Amino acid sequence: MIASKAIFFVLPFLLCLTIAAALPVHPDQLAVRETGTYYRAIEVVEMLTNQVGHHPGKPKNKPGDFSNQWGYYMFPSKVDAIFWGNQFKTPNQESGKGQFAVVELEWSPPAGVTFYEFTSPDNQWEAFVAANYHATTMADRPKLAGKDYSAIQGPMSFNVDPSDGGGYAQEKSQVTGKPLTQLAIVAVDGLEGVTVKNVEIYNGADWQGGPKPKGVTLAPKSAAT
Repeated sequence: MIASKAIFFVLPFLLCLTIAAALPVHPDQLAVRETGTYYRAIEVVEMLTNQVGHHPGKPKNKPGDFSNQWGYYMFPSKVDAIFWGNQFKTPNQESGKGQFAVVELEWSPPAGVTFYEFTSPDNQWEAFVAANYHATTMADRPKLAGKDYSAIQGPMSFNVDPSDGGGYAQEKSQVTGKPLTQLAIVAVDGLEGVTVKNVEIYNGADWQGGPKPKGVTLAPKSAAT
């Protein structure tokens, strides 16, 4: 009877441990799987493939942090999207300023879309970023744990100066000073979970070294720590 009671107690206890182990360590790990609002800066010409009420089109091939082919990268912060959007400005000789656009997006991934999250800029993250920028050919898409994923979330990178050891580290927002995180859609099925809600055109000052918008204090540029 004692042995039977012990088994009766231990089995439910082990089952609880098994279920608990399957749950995410941090609630943010599941946040990307649910509906959320994100922002992406684009060139004005890209508005043709980013129309309100529709899924965005696949962007042109260009190596990025999470894909050596193409990636639809989004920020959870609108102000960070605006900052980075200045690099896409079109020249305007008359005003000395240019235009770019910021897309407001709703992310609600369809069932079956594969997702991977880097919760920190660890060695695996750095190796994956390096592999995407230095792939032998564009056809050789680097894998994560031997698999391809449609949506990847994690730190945004910047190149560490060789004098500081080289490699990659997490970029910081020059608006808030906080570490930057991005969501990247790197496969067509993932784009089906993204819907354009609004598009705004900006004619602002150049935040990348020029006059900053009134009331905004930029944080120092990222540096290796």
